[in-house]
Amino acid sequence: MAKRIKAVNTVANEGGKLVGYNTDCQGALEALEEKVDLKGKRVILLGAGGAARAIGFGLKERGCQIVILNRSPDRARELVKDLGCLQRPLSMIDDLEADVIVNATSLGMSPHEGESPLPGNVLKEGMTVMDIVYRPVRTRLLREAAELGCRTIDGLEMLARQGAAQIEIWTGRGPDLQEIREDLLRALKGESPSASLPAGGDRTVAPKGGME
Repeated sequence: MAKRIKAVNTVANEGGKLVGYNTDCQGALEALEEKVDLKGKRVILLGAGGAARAIGFGLKERGCQIVILNRSPDRARELVKDLGCLQRPLSMIDDLEADVIVNATSLGMSPHEGESPLPGNVLKEGMTVMDIVYRPVRTRLLREAAELGCRTIDGLEMLARQGAAQIEIWTGRGPDLQEIREDLLRALKGESPSASLPAGGDRTVAPKGGME
């Protein structure tokens, strides 16, 4: 999967051989599949950067019908070709139907919390809306989606899950996901993380892949 995504965010020494993984894909899919069965779903993927690539390949593996919208058409065309999916200009977003919307751009990230990558009229009750931005945790996009009756997934969930996947690769043991969430929330609030660490490993969580 990392080879297809063309990006590695985790390296493990496996018997003297360095092996690269991409845990953004796993973290995003786990977060989404907590809320929705992805098989065959119509997905609007906003962005074409590193994080969007990781998520896009995961969605393709689940048989999703993907439409990519991105500010840079050239960057989007490359990803569309690799995924074998559709591309549409942002101006057409009002005409698209979707079961799932994933924001893999930085729009809405601090200090621009008042921005949203979508006009509010695009959101419909029953949609699943995921925003990989985690600063702030509740972005404008997620607040508006929740008000309209959408299922929402914040960026902290993907961050925690991809970090948990990294730790399992390095230590061979799955960490406590809830503890990771709590430590991340404390870190975002400027507080000290929990001092308790699992024996034989640490709970340092690496940041996600880039956004565009």
